[in-house]
Amino acid sequence: QRLREAGYFLEPYVLPVTKPGDALCFGFNCASANPPFNDYILHTFDAEGRLLGQHAYQKNGAEAVFTDDLPQIAGDPRVALVSVTPDFERIGVRRKELKLQFDLLVRHRSTGDWDMTEGQSSWRNVGVAVPGSAHFAGPMGAVVGRTNLVARARSGKGFGTAIVAVHASGCLSYKQDAKLKVTVLAANGSSREADVAVPSFTSKLIWLDELWPDLNQFLGADGLGPLLATSQEADINCHIVTTSKDGAVSLQHMWGY
Repeated sequence: QRLREAGYFLEPYVLPVTKPGDALCFGFNCASANPPFNDYILHTFDAEGRLLGQHAYQKNGAEAVFTDDLPQIAGDPRVALVSVTPDFERIGVRRKELKLQFDLLVRHRSTGDWDMTEGQSSWRNVGVAVPGSAHFAGPMGAVVGRTNLVARARSGKGFGTAIVAVHASGCLSYKQDAKLKVTVLAANGSSREADVAVPSFTSKLIWLDELWPDLNQFLGADGLGPLLATSQEADINCHIVTTSKDGAVSLQHMWGY
């Protein structure tokens, strides 16, 4: 309660909110949490990262919920980002007593194909370390944010790759302009780089073929290559979406810290 009143919230998982005409929609589920719970707090933000509102939300059942299904979002076209966190005060357990398995999902709006992976908490970039609140990047991970992530780029043969980049925090007053350096490498060791601005409490769906229209030729016959996402200014969560020309979709979090 004291953390909340001071402007902090624990275990924030942040989802992009796409427009109805976009191909992809994101969602979440915590059906594997132990103990199970239904109460959440949602914070909504606009495309510039401004806080729009805070909402109590009760999720019923074990099915996944997509942003299209959330009335706090679907009824407000300004919303571009939503933070989902357990409502610990309503649940009645402390953070260390909850085993939270947050599943991040993506669904193709036209075909209905979907996939899910492990969601990544945005409890970093807060500028403080809370005793007893662990961070996988070490005691200073919540104080100084950095990004150093790796995945695979795929292009050509009807496939496309996008980085889902989310720059958020467990502190509502957090403000930071950050850029994500995206690097792709070919089999011969040559590389391409691009910088993408991702200010605090915003997200970017970065399609690699839009960054480099000749990416397929650059990667060669296999259309595959290592993909790096780095930032010296903030800890930016990144997931990889791969789509096919037939409307299939896959989702995986990038690896690193």
